Amino acid sequence: KWCAPCIQLKEKTLADPKVAKVLEDVEVIFVDLDEHPGLARAYGVASVPDVFFVDGEGRVTDRLRSFEEPEPFLGRLARWLDG
Repeated sequence: KWCAPCIQLKEKTLADPKVAKVLEDVEVIFVDLDEHPGLARAYGVASVPDVFFVDGEGRVTDRLRSFEEPEPFLGRLARWLDG
């Protein structure tokens, strides 16, 4: 049911021990867009994966629209958390 890049992102990148450690205090939410198509429309999701990085004020500060290996993802997380 899930797309191959979505599975790869979840099983390879998010499951990476270094990434998982950084995400310990971050709320990660997965949404099945087949079950919630209104969210896809509301946020302009045209393809998956589509990862939103949201700050404490609810603003989207970064967005990833494809699979990303653990190391570059860690860099993205560092920039997001420092921002």
